[in-house]
Amino acid sequence: MVFWDQKDRFSKNIWYYDKVWCTYHACRFSDQIITVSNAAKQTIVKQFPWAEDKITVIYHGLEASLHDVPLMEKKEKQFLFIGGRNGHKNFDLLAKAFAEFISDHPGWQLHLTGPNELSLKQDAELFAELGIGDYVVDHGLVEQERLVGLLQTASALVIPSLNEGFNFPLLEAMAAGCPVLSSDIPVSRELGEGHAQFFSPHSVFELHTLMRQLADKSPSTAQLLSSQTYARSFQWEKSFESLKSVYRKCLQ
Repeated sequence: MVFWDQKDRFSKNIWYYDKVWCTYHACRFSDQIITVSNAAKQTIVKQFPWAEDKITVIYHGLEASLHDVPLMEKKEKQFLFIGGRNGHKNFDLLAKAFAEFISDHPGWQLHLTGPNELSLKQDAELFAELGIGDYVVDHGLVEQERLVGLLQTASALVIPSLNEGFNFPLLEAMAAGCPVLSSDIPVSRELGEGHAQFFSPHSVFELHTLMRQLADKSPSTAQLLSSQTYARSFQWEKSFESLKSVYRKCLQ
């Protein structure tokens, strides 16, 4: 349903109408609809109110390796971003906020992970324009073990997304003991309420303010441990059992 939330951004060509028809057709003729968050469910209901009674929310689980990651209390002066530079990830907002932040916090860095083959030139131009090239470390795609290590040591994961269906990085960061600064979108509120700090995905000022506050005072050990316990409650075994129940309904 990420497409439906952003469909006004796309040209109304054959691809567009194929996407619209396929989504409508799938919802209309399915016996059951499984979605990964209540936020996604509400997006479906908003578009197709007649589908509400056959929607079941089943949360994803976290990879087993994240269920026993030790908390590292000493953090590096680093913010971390996970993902590509496609539109809904809203990366430019983070770059601009970091540019303001670094003006009076020159010892900090912004680390990036995720696919970058198609954005290297564009990113370089943006970093040069903002004057942050010397403070950005782009790792590209990394193995899970390396990603967990970056999450353990980062002062915060920043998620500036305009839209997400589930938001794995938010929970992965918490499970690894990493504070989270997230855009205030429905799914992130749903998954991170009480464990993340939120900013408007349209406000450089709000994100910059949270970055400065975190640099001045990081979350306590107790807060990080509480977030770890919460995030680790998302297990694939639970997802599997819930999925089996939905299949049984379809077979009855």
